[in-house]
Amino acid sequence: MNSPMNIKGFSLIELMVVLLIIAILAAMAIPVNTLPKGRKQVLHALEIPEAYKTAVTTYYRFRGKFPESNETLGIPLPDKLISTSVVRMTLEKGAMHVELGNKVLPVLKGKIISVQPVVVTDSPNSPIDWVCAFAKAPEGMEKVGENKTNIGPRFAPSICR
Repeated sequence: MNSPMNIKGFSLIELMVVLLIIAILAAMAIPVNTLPKGRKQVLHALEIPEAYKTAVTTYYRFRGKFPESNETLGIPLPDKLISTSVVRMTLEKGAMHVELGNKVLPVLKGKIISVQPVVVTDSPNSPIDWVCAFAKAPEGMEKVGENKTNIGPRFAPSICR
């Protein structure tokens, strides 16, 4: 007969350690895969404000102030500016706020990324530039409108950091 000392195999502790290692490796792999996909979705969402930058700039040139809203600029209402990654784009005092949704990662649903005009301080005839999310205004320029970005820096495209 076999005595208990002659039985070969893995102990419960050894199996649990192996499972723990596999779980840790799997948890580390998930964020690595979602980060590039999330950045790509955010970059896609920025195509909507890109289409209206010229209109906002032209409005500012002719009126000396930035448009207050979508209606003021004569563009579709916020809930009509949608795409596969956007559920609305709201224009407020020159800044455009894009709310993510539809086919984006769950962690990005309902999050906002802002695109703001930047102007040369005390020089309304100087060129206007644009920044998004966490990007700072260049020296000698100031951001216009509020930055409502809440997506988290890791999902912001490099141009927005």
